[in-house]
Amino acid sequence: MTLQAEIYQHLFVIILITLFFYVIIPIIGAFFVRSRWRQFRSQLMEASLRPSISYKDVHSGDKLGLYRIFGSIQAIQDDNILWIANDNVSVSLDLKDLPIFILPSVTRDNNQLKTNMYPDESPKRTNWYSIFSLPEKTSIFVSGELVHTDGRSKFKNTKKNPLMVIIYDCEDNDFYSHAILSGRQRNEYWNILTPGTLTAGSFSLFIYFYLLIQTPYMHFIAVTALSFSLVPVLPFLPPGLLFYYIYRSLWKKARILRTERDLLKLPVKRFYIEGNEGPLTETLVINGDPDLLASESTRTSHVYEIIATISFGLGITINFIIFLITITLVIR
Repeated sequence: MTLQAEIYQHLFVIILITLFFYVIIPIIGAFFVRSRWRQFRSQLMEASLRPSISYKDVHSGDKLGLYRIFGSIQAIQDDNILWIANDNVSVSLDLKDLPIFILPSVTRDNNQLKTNMYPDESPKRTNWYSIFSLPEKTSIFVSGELVHTDGRSKFKNTKKNPLMVIIYDCEDNDFYSHAILSGRQRNEYWNILTPGTLTAGSFSLFIYFYLLIQTPYMHFIAVTALSFSLVPVLPFLPPGLLFYYIYRSLWKKARILRTERDLLKLPVKRFYIEGNEGPLTETLVINGDPDLLASESTRTSHVYEIIATISFGLGITINFIIFLITITLVIR
């Protein structure tokens, strides 16, 4: 193998490692995270169309259906049977193997709620066995299929109609907006896979650098491997740091626009279901056609995301070139 072919081979391996650990795996995780939160918001939308449980529904003895309830924790039975109640009814549900969402807290001061309009924190997804204690009167929202069993009504989890359980700490009238606003990842790229893959990629490239630097005529390729190993920290160094802040600003704007799109898709026409008013019934003033405004928000958010990504890449590229040139002159 000629020297030139060997150099190209090493360069190909370096680029392959970089793409695999820095791009492919984190983006796979990003799609998974975005899909999961999209499902959360979609399930919440469906829940908003369901009638609130009434005393008549619970005690009629008729075949029940899909309902929702805003209540508070009343009692815990047999480790995982939870009783919840509001002013009118009391129902139970089995929390075994159910995902439970906990909304980020907001104060009940309207002014602070407005300043916290677009919370950075996402709802926490957990399970019943990971929650050590919940005091009585903890606010809880449940939506799903209500059935009669042994003379009492309870929520039943099914594959067709999975239960949605959300613990929250805000006014009932603010629940829906707060859940929609917070129900997304701050940055999908930074997900459960990202820290491990960035570390593995950086370490692999550093080892590659160490092996190549000991080989004659491989100085430039070795330095290239070292430069790529430091890519995870390059965005936070000047002068590329400026482009990182531009990226963060645009990405946040895109996130806000996607949130507004979801709120514009609010099914306002069906807030009043069979005369059943509930806490999801909120007052909305929309200047224009909600569908057109939602489409415009989607288009604009995509533009912001593209520009943000370009800005992020530009910052890394500038810092990479500067570092590559500097380290080439230092390491001889």
